[in-house]
Amino acid sequence: MRLAYMTVTFPSVTQTFVYREIAYLKSQPDFTDLKIYAYQKPTANDLKHANNDLVKECEYFKSNIFMNLISLLKYIIIRPLKVAQVLKEWFSETKRLDLHTNMQLIVHLLTAFGVANKAEKDRIEHIHAHFSTASTVAMFVSILTGCSFSFTAHASGDIYLYSPFLFRKIDLANRIVSISEYNKQYLELISNYSVDENKIIIVTNGIEIPQKLVRKHNNNIPILFMSASFTEIKGYGTLMKALSLLKKKGIKYKFISVGGGSLFDKISLMAKQYGLENEVELLGTQSFSVVQSNLENADIFVFSAEIGLNGARDGMPTAISEAMGYGLPVVATRVTAIPEQVMHRKNGFLANERDVHGIAEYLQKLIEDKSLRETMGAASFKIACEKFDKTNTLENLANVYRNID
Repeated sequence: MRLAYMTVTFPSVTQTFVYREIAYLKSQPDFTDLKIYAYQKPTANDLKHANNDLVKECEYFKSNIFMNLISLLKYIIIRPLKVAQVLKEWFSETKRLDLHTNMQLIVHLLTAFGVANKAEKDRIEHIHAHFSTASTVAMFVSILTGCSFSFTAHASGDIYLYSPFLFRKIDLANRIVSISEYNKQYLELISNYSVDENKIIIVTNGIEIPQKLVRKHNNNIPILFMSASFTEIKGYGTLMKALSLLKKKGIKYKFISVGGGSLFDKISLMAKQYGLENEVELLGTQSFSVVQSNLENADIFVFSAEIGLNGARDGMPTAISEAMGYGLPVVATRVTAIPEQVMHRKNGFLANERDVHGIAEYLQKLIEDKSLRETMGAASFKIACEKFDKTNTLENLANVYRNID
């Protein structure tokens, strides 16, 4: 099968799982001709740690307005009925939206003509998309060219918040890859259980697992680590309050985080207001090698996820799976698919979201009990090997494409 991947940005430091998927598939005899399409170009930071060979292969479309317009004119001439079908789909969605959102969707629509033209030149038979913008383009490409398409259902931006044409994508897609059972059940629910049960296939995001369990250092002062962007849904505000409670109890610890984002400055100020300057170290945006180094040195991983006021939420945080691969016990919250990663009282603890006292209590248990950290850490490693090892998950994904009708 001649396969193409469509994503929003390639490469992206926040979407390393997409990069892993493409690299793995291209290593397989069935998919050596895989084509890489991206809506927009990466930032300089995205390119820092990328494989230049894969980047050179990627085609970028949003900025190539002239080519997209020429492709539009071509399809108007050679396939006017298909163009009419695309416009009908587009209008059914956009008539309910504000001007700004409509302008964004017009750009997506125009880009789809450029991608369709390239896909036909590449003789693409199936196109798989990650995230809402890319899956919108893929759906239109499928209509214009007749190739089948599929998409991966992740989290807020593509299924839980407004996602253009989501119901039509569910109807028209050949396959839907869900990263969790939670997402699968949600898609079934919003489609009124009309979606074919065989269409949605669960494939978790694979991770690189060390060849053997990383021996924890058991630092004299336990190190808590969190790798997540500073946004509302990561719950850093709740976590700072929990850490403040631990300090008031006289419990010794060190908390380190990696990640940037819109709330970074506010959380930094909050940590100072709670008098946590000596306990909390916020490193900001860092390379994955820095994340790995901290995973090796940490004693406990914490992930205080929350559902945002607008319904935004994580899907199945890859950061948790990665921490489990490094043999870390986890304190997290019962949000979305996190209970599919963290088994309460087996490889960590689950508190309710925004439960300051619950998070503090579970952190205290692990900080004060070295033996419990080791037992739960070993359980984390075992679960990660069984459920999230990229060798298995990526082969499962390859089989999805091999079995496309």
